[in-house]
Amino acid sequence: MCPLQFLNAYLESCPEFSVPGPLIRHLNGDPLSRYQFTAVLKNALFLLDPRRENNQSHSFHIGAASMTAKLGWSAEEIKMSGRWSSNA
Repeated sequence: MCPLQFLNAYLESCPEFSVPGPLIRHLNGDPLSRYQFTAVLKNALFLLDPRRENNQSHSFHIGAASMTAKLGWSAEEIKMSGRWSSNA
C-alpha cells in the first residue's frame, strides 16, 4: 500500500484529526513525549525485526527540523514545534 494513501485513509477515519495538531498524539490532542514515541517506535520495529532493538527517535526529531527549515519556517517556529529550548 502507498504510505500516502494509508496516511490519508487513517486521517479521514480519525475524527480527532479534524483539529490541527501533531500527527502523532494522544486522543486529547497532546503530543506524545519523546519517551512515549521512542517506546512505541522500538516496539513496532522490534516486531518487524528483533535485530533492530536499539533504534531511537532522534532521526525523526532531526528530520522534522530539517523539513520545516526547508519549508521556510523560522527558527522560533521550529523550536516551538520540536519543543526545543536551545538554539543548537
